[in-house]
Amino acid sequence: MRRVLYALAVLALAVGALGLALLPRITTHWLWFGVLGACFSGVGAGGWLLAGATAGPWPRPRAGWFLLPAGLVGTAVAAAGGAALPLLWAAGEAVTGVLLLVPIFPGQRQRREPRRPGAVQAPPVAGRHESR
Repeated sequence: MRRVLYALAVLALAVGALGLALLPRITTHWLWFGVLGACFSGVGAGGWLLAGATAGPWPRPRAGWFLLPAGLVGTAVAAAGGAALPLLWAAGEAVTGVLLLVPIFPGQRQRREPRRPGAVQAPPVAGRHESR
């Protein structure tokens, strides 16, 4: 069951990312753009959460794994159509995918040399005398 949920989650992530990349080609009306954008974002976010919860021994998916290829596909589709706004939109998604793949904070994968703790002495407490 975990495998099925993980596969569905990865599929939802892919559908959400590809839907966002192709959103300007799907609709140009501002209301539908907002509604469909929210739906695709929700599908992608739900897939990301479900995949993280059901990952187990498999790798936890990262959003950049899906945004970068979807952005590249959207860029190729927009370039074939010759429209500037969808091209810029899809290229922005691809750049976002690249930025999400760059590690900003060192995590567990980048281990540092463990520091050995030195001698620690507690500071004196004001008002406390040993003669009392």
